[in-house]
Amino acid sequence: MSFTKFPNGDYHQETTLLQEGENLVCDMDIGWQLFRDNQYKIDNGRGLSVNKHCLGALRCEECKTTFRPASNEHATESKAIGGCKTKKCGSPNALTIIGCSVTVNIKLLQGKGFLKHTGTHTHDQFEPLHCTIKGLRALVPRVQEFIGETPKGLQVGTSAVRPQHPPRPVRELDQNFQHLGKVGYARRVIFKNHGIRTSKKTGASVEGLLDNLKTLEESYPGYFQRGMEILPGMTCIPFCCPDISSRVDFSANPMVTDVTFGCFQDGFYLCTTTMFFQELGKYSVIYQAVLDGQSSTHFQAYFMALFRTFGMYDFVNTNGTSNFSGMVVDFSAAQRAGFIAAFEESFPFARVPARSLLKGCYFHYQQSVERVSKNGAVVDHERRDEFIDYTHLLYTAMTMTIFQNTANMILKEFPGVKNWINWWTQPMNAAMIFRSHEVLQPELQDHRIRTSNGTESFHRDLYRIVQTKQSILDTLPHIFSYLKNDAANFERVDKGFQINYNTTPRCNLEATWQKKRTVKKLRSTNSKNNNKNNNNNSNGNNIDHDNHDNNDNSSNSNSKSMDNTATIGHENNNKSKMETDSDNDMDNEQLLKEAVQNKNKKIPDENQNQDSDDGQEDGIIKERKQIKEKTKEVPNEDAAVEKKREEARNRRNTLAKKREVARNKVKEAAKAKSRARLKKRRHQRDSFSSSSNIEGQVVVQDPEIEKLFREISLLPRCPDDLLRRLNFPSEASVISGLYNPASDGNCGWRAAAYNLYGDESAWKKIKEGME
Repeated sequence: MSFTKFPNGDYHQETTLLQEGENLVCDMDIGWQLFRDNQYKIDNGRGLSVNKHCLGALRCEECKTTFRPASNEHATESKAIGGCKTKKCGSPNALTIIGCSVTVNIKLLQGKGFLKHTGTHTHDQFEPLHCTIKGLRALVPRVQEFIGETPKGLQVGTSAVRPQHPPRPVRELDQNFQHLGKVGYARRVIFKNHGIRTSKKTGASVEGLLDNLKTLEESYPGYFQRGMEILPGMTCIPFCCPDISSRVDFSANPMVTDVTFGCFQDGFYLCTTTMFFQELGKYSVIYQAVLDGQSSTHFQAYFMALFRTFGMYDFVNTNGTSNFSGMVVDFSAAQRAGFIAAFEESFPFARVPARSLLKGCYFHYQQSVERVSKNGAVVDHERRDEFIDYTHLLYTAMTMTIFQNTANMILKEFPGVKNWINWWTQPMNAAMIFRSHEVLQPELQDHRIRTSNGTESFHRDLYRIVQTKQSILDTLPHIFSYLKNDAANFERVDKGFQINYNTTPRCNLEATWQKKRTVKKLRSTNSKNNNKNNNNNSNGNNIDHDNHDNNDNSSNSNSKSMDNTATIGHENNNKSKMETDSDNDMDNEQLLKEAVQNKNKKIPDENQNQDSDDGQEDGIIKERKQIKEKTKEVPNEDAAVEKKREEARNRRNTLAKKREVARNKVKEAAKAKSRARLKKRRHQRDSFSSSSNIEGQVVVQDPEIEKLFREISLLPRCPDDLLRRLNFPSEASVISGLYNPASDGNCGWRAAAYNLYGDESAWKKIKEGME
């Protein structure tokens, strides 16, 4: 079946051929790198004779490592030029080619193989190229036994997912299986020959997957949904909890869809759709699917299964109008294209455009703004707040005119964010997030759910329950158990029970949901105390505090207009400052009155003498002074905060000025260095181009030589400095010029080399540098 590896000297061997069906198979690899000279049939065509010769080897003279040559002599020469490839050496020097005169003859006749090895190799052994047939045949049952095992697990003999007791490493079957890439290649060939379908990235087996899914269906009836596809490169396994999906009201709140990649092994993703339920006061999963990619085709299959599961009229009414609030997603182009394609195919009669039902995640937009604003290469640190204000105006713009003006202003003030602003102003992206484009449905645009945090929170919570990076069949039961627990929470809430301590009763959840968002403002501790004292002591003043708070909320909501943002902010600051000052004065007066009243209560009867009255007055005066000193000691928080901001602003300005001064110094130094370099070059050029006189006498050249100099653009004059350095006589008759046609043509370069380096042989260096 196989011959002995790396035979040496005169050697003969006979082996039996391997029967595979109607064919006889023989492994003619003997380890050495052989070149086939010829082959011909023998025994009237019933046998075959093959003649080969050895191609030798390659050897690194520094580390003494022997390498396998290439498949032919020309390729071997090219491989030798590349140098040593070992990590311990890595020498760039060419490898030595070692010739070899060994010849090999192999005959296949009457079900047997005959090997005749003649000669002794002049080189050492090297790494074998192929695995033996015996080793490959022994690998097949091992791979079939552990189909989902990785090449590394097969090589080691065990793994945490599929442990073997005792470990059985495949490297013991063949020494070539110590090469991890060869184990992976042999494994893929076995899968292909035996019809085992695998994922391109992970090789996780789907053989027998339907049987395992059937077992899961029996344990969790009704969880798997229609639209399941199990194909290489197009896998979609949708599922949901029936007890939760039956409670879904698409007209109440929009759905939130996102994808996570850490739940399964590499190459598989969990796509999740959640919805907020007032019963629980939190998001709950309504639909999920396992995908083996994130292309638009995968998301189209997912949303098609989603629409098919819940029914047509749960989304679109009979008159073609929308019956659900829409969906919040991130800005994935594949996810958006898949939703639009699935919606148009599922609801061809719908009057609502699919684009109007996709709302972009506001958190992703803010995250992008934060990331760009922190990049000092495009946004200066001093102007970071200004850039953030512009992006907020871009988000809150009510008309396209204001939106375009704001975008142009950002490009004008921050040219470095051109690519960023171009991406966000693309029609498909801008329509999902910016109100000014008026693409989204009004209910979806104004809805309070504007981020994908609900689904992100579920994925984070799921990672605390399931073990990540596991196979699909091992992970799905844990996800189903999680969903079943949520369904049990619904049943408990239906009975009027709580699912945790300090949870809001269901009757108040609606009021909690309808509560408006309020903007938190920094208020001083003095103002808080003053308001509290005023509310407690102003019994005679009928002040409607509730109406006052409502007016504040209404003014805050109206302040979202882009044109009034700056002025309103300043007015609120001034107003709060004035109120704080007035409250402080009222507080001082109130404290004085209370002190007097408390002191009067302690006064004795009217029969006390005048001395006690004088002492009382002195005590009141003293207490007044103490109160005034205490009020002076209490700092104004607004002033302190403003002072700290002013100090931070001054520090930033000082640092910016210092950086600017340092930057200018570096620029000036670079300019001075550049000017000096140019001046030096100009001086050298002028010194060589100017004509020179030798002791007051002009050098006279031969007309033919001077004509030749003009043709080759060289000057026939020699500078005085060069003559002095070369120690030439100053007589005019001796100097014939810088170039002599009778010489080798490099006399000028030689003279320059002697002038610069003191060595005439360095002329090539100057010539190459000048060229």
